[in-house]
Amino acid sequence: MTGACNELPSTARKVSCRDYYCYKLQDRPTNMLLRAGMCLQQYIVDMYVKIENTRLDFFRKSQDTIRAELYQGLLGTVEAGENCAANVGRRVILPLTYIGGPRDMVKQYLNAVALVHRYGKPDLFMTMTCNVNWPEIKEKLAPGKEAQNRPYLVSRVFRAKLLVLKKQIMEEHVFGEVSAFVYVVEFQKQGLPHAHLLIIHKPAFKLKCPADFDRFVSAEIPLPRNVRLRASVLKHMMHGPCGHMNPQCTCVTKKDSVGHCKYGYPKTFSINTSNNVDGYPVYQCRDDDTRVPVRRHMLDNRWVIPYNPYLFALFDCYLNVEVCHDMIALNVAAGTHNQAVEKIEQFQSGRWVAPCEAMWSIFGSDLFEMHPPVMALPLHLPNMQTLHIRPHENLWDVPSKLWAKRKNKLVVIGRLVFVAHSEGERYFLQLFLLNVKGAKSFQDLLTESALKRRLLEEDNIYDLCLTEAYPRGLWDKYQDSLSADFTHARARVSTTAQQMATQAIEQYLEAMGKSLKYFGLDNLTKCQSDAIRRTKDIVDALDAPVRESCIAARDLLNTGDQEAFDAIMKSIRDGKPGSFFVDGPDGTSKTFLYNALYANVHLMGKIVLPTATSGIAASNIPSGRTAHSRFKIPIDLDSSLSGDVPKQGSLAALIQERKTVVFGGDFPQVLPVVPHKSQKEVVAASLVVSAIWHKLTRFRLTENIRAREDPPFSAFLFALGDGKLQKKEHEYIALPPQILQVDQENSLPPVQAMVELTFPEAEMNGLDPNIFTDRAILTPMNDDVDAINGVLIATFPGVPVTYKSFDVMLDDNTNVYPTDFVNKLCPGGMSPHQLVLKLNCRFILLRNILPSFGLCNGTQLICKREHVFIPRVKLRPPASTNYPFQFQRTQFSLKLSFAMPINKSQG
Repeated sequence: MTGACNELPSTARKVSCRDYYCYKLQDRPTNMLLRAGMCLQQYIVDMYVKIENTRLDFFRKSQDTIRAELYQGLLGTVEAGENCAANVGRRVILPLTYIGGPRDMVKQYLNAVALVHRYGKPDLFMTMTCNVNWPEIKEKLAPGKEAQNRPYLVSRVFRAKLLVLKKQIMEEHVFGEVSAFVYVVEFQKQGLPHAHLLIIHKPAFKLKCPADFDRFVSAEIPLPRNVRLRASVLKHMMHGPCGHMNPQCTCVTKKDSVGHCKYGYPKTFSINTSNNVDGYPVYQCRDDDTRVPVRRHMLDNRWVIPYNPYLFALFDCYLNVEVCHDMIALNVAAGTHNQAVEKIEQFQSGRWVAPCEAMWSIFGSDLFEMHPPVMALPLHLPNMQTLHIRPHENLWDVPSKLWAKRKNKLVVIGRLVFVAHSEGERYFLQLFLLNVKGAKSFQDLLTESALKRRLLEEDNIYDLCLTEAYPRGLWDKYQDSLSADFTHARARVSTTAQQMATQAIEQYLEAMGKSLKYFGLDNLTKCQSDAIRRTKDIVDALDAPVRESCIAARDLLNTGDQEAFDAIMKSIRDGKPGSFFVDGPDGTSKTFLYNALYANVHLMGKIVLPTATSGIAASNIPSGRTAHSRFKIPIDLDSSLSGDVPKQGSLAALIQERKTVVFGGDFPQVLPVVPHKSQKEVVAASLVVSAIWHKLTRFRLTENIRAREDPPFSAFLFALGDGKLQKKEHEYIALPPQILQVDQENSLPPVQAMVELTFPEAEMNGLDPNIFTDRAILTPMNDDVDAINGVLIATFPGVPVTYKSFDVMLDDNTNVYPTDFVNKLCPGGMSPHQLVLKLNCRFILLRNILPSFGLCNGTQLICKREHVFIPRVKLRPPASTNYPFQFQRTQFSLKLSFAMPINKSQG
């Protein structure tokens, strides 16, 4: 036998280790190995580990080639540093070509990010788990045998089901036509496989409103007449129970007390599905008295995991279908991407292999798949490209300098590999490639510097930053110059002038929500006693100017205003504590009443502290400040934070001078913004649910001054705000025909038709900018706002000026996201990466610049040739965003405002 083997021709095909065990583990009647039960599971795992070790041994022996490739920049990965000196030396790293390794996971994640960058945010996120009771599995089991002892069968059936699901989505279009999809297969420690799928629809099939969500996703127990679907939902799609019903459930965050489910179960009841652009929607979950026994507990609709009835009935397994709009689903679908494991030894010691995973790999099934495919495009400096030279090849014709046409017609998405800021020249090359159009050579890219193209922050910005980081040195250097005005104006001694200068600086800082203490300069005013300081603040409040229009407002109040005015002034004159609330829709002269109260109380020699929740609203009242600035309320509320008002401080003394509090607003306009909460929870955060609400004396203003010439429209607004237009609770409202504007001929896209209807003069030369003072397009979604503003600025006459931001990642562990992908992000409250302005265009401030001059968050401005200092500021996404990373954008705090979100328009 040995001789026969030695006589085999050298051309005989060699069988790989994986091919051999794939042959050994085929289901044949004579294959006794497959009847070994638990021993078979151990055998499969051992053989797969042997296959894996063979691959890892190959990479150990190829380290020179691998390291050369990594440090030449062909692979888009980031190397984590080593902190332990004992580990410094030659690394035996796990390369990108190892399928399923950490570097491969990073590559797959970045490929998925490229799809999102090309086709937009994902629409649907699905999770499918293997069901060992599938008929295809049960029919192949011998009597008394369990599916766990046939992992080869479980893996094959699950793969077949996954391919059917893929066909339903991509070919049958059960959710609509698809632009891109990604799926990844993972394995539980118990051994069963599951898959995560991410779907991006074509624009015509995007899920945009709750009605679209309800077409494909259900989160309720089926009706009793649908027996099969109802039984399957109760078996596979009921969460828990957890919480107080089962404190030891794996999803409970605190098992030693009454903990909460980390997935948010039980959900709150909801009559209708509502949108949530920052995450998953709140699905329809009605309280219809349905109670079903599940795992010894009676559960209702709040415990149902969202599913698609058609696919769920087809596959009969755990099949979660969610509408998604954020990056969290992308993290799950593309796998864990921020693992710091890179050594082969670390990878081997941390591996957990289950029999089904071993069989999946032995059979050569794909762990990842995405459509269309993504190709990583390497970056290199001039003459720094890598050439792969093979023996016996004619190298003369390699640089043919001819473009070869694509032979296959498949769509392939290209992405530049990630380049870190620390790589210097290659990073600058990446910036040029992303921003210079039509370049055909390195010379075309390098004609202008990155600074001239405004792609980088200049060095003097960092110098200014370092200067600001030492405020004490700045004061010591310029205190005489800063105090000169006070010295000459009032002929005071130097010490007194310096004290007045510090007081003036602190007033400016307080207008921005800061203080001298914040910059470590609180000791500059220590020579001034608290009594003097309190007296100074009170005198400043009493000396605040009063406009003539506010004084005249007293005699122009209507009946409703007069009633509220008299009651509030009586409380002030009597010196008794009082609290009031002025309620009225937009246009019912609430601000007019506030100005009249301010003037009359001020003329009585009493202190008034006018505040508002937004800068634009505060600017409508003399000496108005935002409540956050006046009362030191933290912007990002946290259970550990409170207002920074010292009990013995000047602000506390100023507040103690007041005995009457007047609230005002309009509840139908905008509810409190409570991220990721249901409608019921948002209402619970309103003032009407507060413990002080019943203690307020309330006044209702009903005369709409702005709509006085259109009484029907005014009546419509009141009925809308009071909920009188709804025939049923939580029902949608039909707008009157005279309000709707419909393009009957459908000659233009909806956005273009709306733009021409609102701003018909936009394309005219010599445009009068005053047309923007009384017109705007309002929409609830920021994405729609950006789309409309993009259409308008493109058609707006004039020469565009583009300002690009400088975006940097704040966490080195997440510094793998492509720069062009981060540039495309624009969460609420942030300026866009590419800010395009034209003369006479309209824009809005996004930060408080100088509230005393009306430059505050929400101020509407017209782009003129006047000089107003608006600096570039460092912006970060709010804490409520669901980004898996934190980044910082340096940009002018401006945004086009031809179209505005409804919340931002409320002053």
